[in-house]
Formats: sequence, structure tokens, C-alpha cells
Amino acid sequence: MSIINIIIGGFIIVLLFVIIRKPLLDGFLFAFMGLALLATIMWLGREGVFDIFAYGFRQFGSIHFTKNPTQFNDFPGYKQEKMTVRKKRAKLFVVTYIASAIFLIATLILYFVTKA
Repeated sequence: MSIINIIIGGFIIVLLFVIIRKPLLDGFLFAFMGLALLATIMWLGREGVFDIFAYGFRQFGSIHFTKNPTQFNDFPGYKQEKMTVRKKRAKLFVVTYIASAIFLIATLILYFVTKA
């Protein structure tokens, strides 16, 4: 899955260079960039990039704000439990990537229609 995201990221960078040289600033472009960014953050969260922050906040809250602290012994155990829960959930970032691709297609169509 990471190769697909690298290709999509490269395509976005190339598209942004095209945008800088030519005026292509409509609402569809901003919707595309926002959805692509959101989908990338969702994908990173699903892969566990932000787990250390969640683990830290959970440990801090468990130690300082509850009378009966329930905590994980270590971070790898926490991460393993979260991965098993994530595997059961749907991959919503794929739907968000598809929606951003639709906005990209609309942007390119409008660009070539108005260019003529």
C-alpha cells in the first residue's frame, strides 16, 4: 500500500508544480487537495503512526486522573491490541482517495474546457 501512496504523493507534487505555472485555482482543486491530505492522514493513523501519542495520553490519564489505574505494561502490547482492532475496521481512507480523484478529474476537465 505504501507504493500506491508514494505514487499518489508524487502525482500531487507534479500537479502542484503545474498549478504554480498555470492558473488552476478553482473550488474542485482545493477540495481535491483537502481530501487527499485527509486520506493520507487517515492512512497514517491506520498504520499506527500516531499510536505513541495515544498511548502516552492514555497512560497519563490512567495514572493521574483515575482511582483504579488500568494501564498497559508496555507500548508494544498496546500497539498490538490496537492493530487487531484496526484490522476489523473498514478502510475509509480508500473511499476518501477515490473522492479526491473525482475532484481531480473534475479539475482537469474544467481546466482543459476553459483553456480552449
